[in-house]
Amino acid sequence: MGALITGTTITFVLISLGNRFKKVGKAVAYNIVVTASIPMVLIQALLVIYILTFSLKIVYYMTPIVLVSIISLLIVYIKGRKYMSIKSERPNTPFPLVKTLEFAIVFFIVLSVSRIVGAVAPNLLVVDMFLAALANIVGAAFALGSLYLNHQISASYTAMLLGISIFAAVIEKGFIGLISKNKERRRLVFSYSMTVGLALLVTLFIQYHGI
Repeated sequence: MGALITGTTITFVLISLGNRFKKVGKAVAYNIVVTASIPMVLIQALLVIYILTFSLKIVYYMTPIVLVSIISLLIVYIKGRKYMSIKSERPNTPFPLVKTLEFAIVFFIVLSVSRIVGAVAPNLLVVDMFLAALANIVGAAFALGSLYLNHQISASYTAMLLGISIFAAVIEKGFIGLISKNKERRRLVFSYSMTVGLALLVTLFIQYHGI
């Protein structure tokens, strides 16, 4: 459930779990890449932007990046599904109150900054959305929805910026995974996250090259 709200939090929780219980091994790595990313793409990004805007145009432009994301992650799942079924003791507080409050604060900051950037320096929105997604992709999606509804950006540009946000959120997990104490787990999380991220980057380049 944590990944439905913030994949970053669930990534830290899984790494902490892996550091405490060595026997979970590869299960943690594959769950970080797959379980924390699929809800992020389908719910935190696609569903949130649609609920906010009710724009089928945005969904249409988002289709390539969503398909590549899901297909890439399913390939990772197929490779690691036999490890993902390993059972282990759950952490006492998988989604603590402090993290919930942190989510709300970061959400507000991302939304506010993005609105300001959209009005003052729209050319910086690409950088803004990339950095925003590292903190909170839901906040990035809300900000983009707000900008779109205020006619500050087009449907295709909204989809492109949200695609960049997804890319940022995916590769972020690879770097967070480097704090794992297990060498193989670090390698798996980083390599799979970067591979999926590269696929997304290529998709974005092909779809939006020249815009």
